[in-house]
Amino acid sequence: MRRTIGVASFLALLIPANAHAQAWLKDRAASEGSGIKTGNLEVHPGIGTEVGYDSNWFLRSSSTDRLVLNGEVNGLPVVGLPVLRITPSISLSTLSGDRIGGIPGDPPKFKFRVSGAATYREYLSGDWSNQRNVAGALNADLQIAPQQPFGGVIGASYLRTVNATASGDPNLAFVRNDVLANGELVYSPGGGTLEFRAGYRGRFTLFDNNASSNQTEHTGTARARWLFRPRNALFLDAAYGVLGYSTNTADTRDLAPLRVKLGTSGLLTPRIGILLAGGYGSSGVQDGPGRTPSDFASVIGQAEVRYFFDAAALPDSASSDGASTNVLAVGLLRDFQPSMLGSVFSMTRGYARATYLWQGKVFTSIEGGVSSIAYNALTFTSGASAGQTRADAFSNIRPDVTAFGEYRLSNALGINATLKYSSNSSDRGLKQDLTSGSYVDLNWTRFEAFAGVRYAL
Repeated sequence: MRRTIGVASFLALLIPANAHAQAWLKDRAASEGSGIKTGNLEVHPGIGTEVGYDSNWFLRSSSTDRLVLNGEVNGLPVVGLPVLRITPSISLSTLSGDRIGGIPGDPPKFKFRVSGAATYREYLSGDWSNQRNVAGALNADLQIAPQQPFGGVIGASYLRTVNATASGDPNLAFVRNDVLANGELVYSPGGGTLEFRAGYRGRFTLFDNNASSNQTEHTGTARARWLFRPRNALFLDAAYGVLGYSTNTADTRDLAPLRVKLGTSGLLTPRIGILLAGGYGSSGVQDGPGRTPSDFASVIGQAEVRYFFDAAALPDSASSDGASTNVLAVGLLRDFQPSMLGSVFSMTRGYARATYLWQGKVFTSIEGGVSSIAYNALTFTSGASAGQTRADAFSNIRPDVTAFGEYRLSNALGINATLKYSSNSSDRGLKQDLTSGSYVDLNWTRFEAFAGVRYAL
């Protein structure tokens, strides 16, 4: 039963990609000030401290039904906790050509950047001090001969994600460690009008307390881009890989994911930009004897419209991701992801985000959306009910919104506040067995509010 509750809690946190990232870390202007110059490198250390409240860290159900395993009647009520978050960060990168005395305009032979951040969470309620944890990320990228006809990119990263379990036992929490590596060869003839990339991505996922769910993924990638105007491009993306689990079950099977997308990005008018991409995706679930086939094979893609409030926010080129200051973006995304239940889930998400810097002093951002997440039918994998239906195919609806505001006292110092709402609404529960009627309720609601200060050189 405790594992069933734990898996449900883990799934509830799969979708928000930036669940543990503080907003100022996404903004280079906030996380990197004048820095410290040392030789041909510059260093940017920083630290942020926040105090706040988390209304439902364990993502428990508010239901009072006696059959709900992760609810109040079974000794697992919704618990709100006061939290202290401390986030040190640092980045190290090469200087630009003019800073190291090179001839202005000469392309560098290479560019190197390493950045890292960790978030320590201390729960200020003595009864829950055992929930303290550290999440974080470390990234390293090396660009070889950028702006040259032949070049390459090598990268590596580490991401530690801490997910609680509804049982409250930290020894059963899903603490996930992702180690990623990537490399690309880049060919850009015609002064960058055309660009061809071929590469490899590797991902190794290790769980602190759930080794049977460890994953290894190897993916080959290819990309072609035609820049037909200074800020407009057509592109073709393709990726094919293999994903394997340490232990395969009826609900976690090896995959061979394929994605092929054709798209365009750039500016329609001086202030309106678009990103349109569509194609085909297949999860390639590897079925075997006694396994019910379950797979995703359908249309995938993304459509996004951006409005830039001022000229300073315009992207430098069509390759920009549009994550500029003073921009409003609205979009729709359809994709699939590996899952610990049913092997794979599909996701359709509508989203919007807006950022604005007011007179260089007050930075505001708001982003959110609604995701529809569809899972395959599930079976029991062990015990007397093994092989029997545990839940028919079901869907979750996931709304979320995050608002951030910061008053910048200087280029290095800022006072900020963060508000976040997220919830999950499901039309199915996860049965414990076929006879008792007990189940895990996948419905939950969570509010988070933090205020703090950050300092970055």
